[in-house]
Amino acid sequence: MPARTSAPQDHLAQNGAPRGADGEPEDFVWTSPGGVEVRLPNAKAYVRGGDFRRVRKLDGNDAMWELIETAVRRAIGDVEDVEAQVELAFDPFDEITLVDLNQCFEEWVEHGAGATPGESSSSSA
Repeated sequence: MPARTSAPQDHLAQNGAPRGADGEPEDFVWTSPGGVEVRLPNAKAYVRGGDFRRVRKLDGNDAMWELIETAVRRAIGDVEDVEAQVELAFDPFDEITLVDLNQCFEEWVEHGAGATPGESSSSSA
């Protein structure tokens, strides 16, 4: 049997999320034009199809915050001060403009989930 050669997909997790050297899903890192760094968990690793289904009736803004909070909570895991950790993850959003906020959200979704909340024309009302 020939020796197995590595494939480009070998660095991906089972769900397709890129993995870092430590084996953990790589975070999404975005820097605003003003220099504020936003770091979010990889959407592909921490957002599931059911999460989109659950937020399908929310407006786009509420849906995106819900998806981000869900991803942050899953990435943090079961820690004693989870609320404080979630707030720390959201702190950079307080310092960026609404235009930058929307750009960050769009790029996070494109980076990982591949679909935007509210885009499906097949969801029922």
